[in-house]
Amino acid sequence: MKLHRLFTKSLLAIFALIFLVAQSASAATRYVSPNGNDTTGDGTQAKPWKTFAWAFKATAPANPNRVVAGDTLYLEAGATFTESLYPASGTVSSPITITSDPANPAVIRATAWAGIGMYDTKYVRISNLKVVGLGRTATPSWLTAGIIISTRTANGCDDIVLTNVSVSESLNGVKLESPGLSPGSIRNITLNRCEFFNNSNTGLWAKKDINFLSGTYTQSGTTVTVTATAHGLSVGDSIAVDITSGTGVDGTYVVTSVPGANTFTYTAGTSLSTGGTVSLSNYSNFLTNLTVNDSSFYNNYNNNTGAGAGVYFDYGVVSSAFNYCKAYGNGSNFGSKGQGGYYIFGGGSLTFKNCESFNNSGNIYNAAYKDGAGFALDSTYSTTIENCYAHDNLGAGYAIIGAGSSSDTTGNPQSGNFVRYSISYNDAKGGQQGAIHLFSPSPTRYLSDSHFYNNTVFTTNSSPVWLNFGTLAGIAFRNNVFVTSPGISLVRFSTSTTTPAVSQCLFQGNNYWTGGAINVAGFTSLDAWRSAQSQETLNGAPVGMNVNPVLNDTRPLAAVYSVNSMRDVSGLTAYKLHPTSPLINSGLSLTYFGYSITNLTDFYGSTLPQSGSYDIGAYERPAIAIVPPSAPIGPLSITQASAGSPVVLTWTDASSDETGFRVERSTDNVNFAVVATLASNSTTYSDVSTSPKVLYYYRVHAYNSAGKSAAISNSFTTASGSADFLSAASNSRGSVTLTWTLQAGVNSYTISRATSPSGPYTTIATGVKGTSYTNTMLKSGVKVYYIVSGIKPPGEVVSSNPAVVTTR
Repeated sequence: MKLHRLFTKSLLAIFALIFLVAQSASAATRYVSPNGNDTTGDGTQAKPWKTFAWAFKATAPANPNRVVAGDTLYLEAGATFTESLYPASGTVSSPITITSDPANPAVIRATAWAGIGMYDTKYVRISNLKVVGLGRTATPSWLTAGIIISTRTANGCDDIVLTNVSVSESLNGVKLESPGLSPGSIRNITLNRCEFFNNSNTGLWAKKDINFLSGTYTQSGTTVTVTATAHGLSVGDSIAVDITSGTGVDGTYVVTSVPGANTFTYTAGTSLSTGGTVSLSNYSNFLTNLTVNDSSFYNNYNNNTGAGAGVYFDYGVVSSAFNYCKAYGNGSNFGSKGQGGYYIFGGGSLTFKNCESFNNSGNIYNAAYKDGAGFALDSTYSTTIENCYAHDNLGAGYAIIGAGSSSDTTGNPQSGNFVRYSISYNDAKGGQQGAIHLFSPSPTRYLSDSHFYNNTVFTTNSSPVWLNFGTLAGIAFRNNVFVTSPGISLVRFSTSTTTPAVSQCLFQGNNYWTGGAINVAGFTSLDAWRSAQSQETLNGAPVGMNVNPVLNDTRPLAAVYSVNSMRDVSGLTAYKLHPTSPLINSGLSLTYFGYSITNLTDFYGSTLPQSGSYDIGAYERPAIAIVPPSAPIGPLSITQASAGSPVVLTWTDASSDETGFRVERSTDNVNFAVVATLASNSTTYSDVSTSPKVLYYYRVHAYNSAGKSAAISNSFTTASGSADFLSAASNSRGSVTLTWTLQAGVNSYTISRATSPSGPYTTIATGVKGTSYTNTMLKSGVKVYYIVSGIKPPGEVVSSNPAVVTTR
């Protein structure tokens, strides 16, 4: 029996292997070209097909060699196709690939609906293509996007990857949509190194159609039953409830049951017995796990309509991420709302990391809109912006926006958002917003539990922080650097907004700087703000600073704020703290407030904290390590040695940070004493305190405050005795004549010269024969010391005492 089971398992494994090999072998590369032929072509490179429709045709008359799961469709390099592409689905293990030459991509020029349309499509890889519409202003409204990813059925869309794809001159670059009451969802969409530019509305648009309903309700306990004709809802859908009569409670709820086409139930948070009329909207999440990497969204706007955003999400996008992306030059300064770099409406659990947004515009003058921001979170929740860079936007760098009006019943909670370790420079340059702007046009809108910490914010003509919100709770600003021009309020509350208490909006541990007098929320000092409103205090103690942040770069910021890629921000030195900055190690502990620092870095990628405490601002300056000096290199050597005359030591200075050198001497090579302490950069020492015919051991150390280097050492025997056999005389201007007594056994002599009796002595002549030497080319009136030395067998050094003479 066991043998039978083993045989069965082995047979199944073999069949599976055969299936995989066959499937791999059947994968084919098919070719299309505008010059191809669907009738006579076979899809090979030599005989390509002409149309995308025939390449994927599965209905009668079907293409027998059509592109199927595992296949690749190759578009002729550099060719232009005037046909929409509608790919078939692959499988999870065998996706369909559509590509062209990365150096010379094919162009799809859309003429109907979309350049590439994927409707309930799954498992597709598209790369190295350009999709071009009919023109930013000429594109008709029915040509909705260069690329559409749309769910129309419960099957939905899944696992679609675009790499090195550009979309331009369309109404929208890429549109991800769930139209009408579609029950499907879109999942696992990835965009790598793509460009979306010169489109009329947006570079990337994700849209969930909202189902607005009205009906009646009855509530018994916490169960609410709603009657609404053809509601189209399913269990698990989110609904926003606006009670128009009765005592029911407004809010956001989840459908718990669907008894019929016209009824559904949800569970309320409060037990009641009531009923009445109700208005509802369904905004269930439809797009999850969208990941956008290294992509750009730029110059998307239409001055005729006033539209334009780099990225615009309209309800229902969750659990998605943007990494190393750019949005710039989007939007115009009039027209409809929702313009700017990244504008997120009605979604949540999103992440923007290492993204840049700059030079975006929007309708900043309409009180109902606060557009033109670098990053805008409108009715979003649990979204994080970190290590991002906003600059030169007409609107805010970072905006948190409430629902558009009191009649908007989306019910999305505006809470749990974070902006951290990011930079804003010269944002809100239109003067109608703050660089960080919290806004709602309705006093009933609610913003809670959102945190801004360790950001660096520079403005020129608007406030770094401007709060114009209905109701705040649990908002916190900590460890931020706020810098603006003198006369501009560093923190501003709109006149229509009541100044929040610390329980609603709290400022702690921030630095405020204008270079002159300051204004924070109407107060002219931090002490006055603390006294009046308890801001910038922690457990009753004062925190926060009003000091010059002392940047690492003293040039004007405008000269150094550019960056080519957010993958390398090392060139943005203007925002770093100088080693003397008072903000180093002056920040509050992030973990004290419950903030997680797991995988969190500063703007420049450094781990936190760097030296035990946190810094204030987006830069965490690394600790400066003190490196002890290294030992000098090269051996000690004797220039001269004699009884009663100096022993001259020389060495090579290999250190760059020594305080000085110490010379030690011993006669037993065990017990050393310091005989000299010399200045830094010294390379010689003359020891004048030696005795004749003695073996001396020398050591030299470099030293500084961190300690001393390893020593270099050598030993020498001094000369046999003193000898006054040298005399010197200056007989003519600029010359000295030396004469000495012939020393037995010495064949030649070395002449050395110094300006002091202890040296250092410099050799000026060697191999001198005879008993005299004339030194010429000397300055007049200089006192000069000379030593004459020689060596006699078997190596004994004979050296004179110094002879001194003043030149004429």
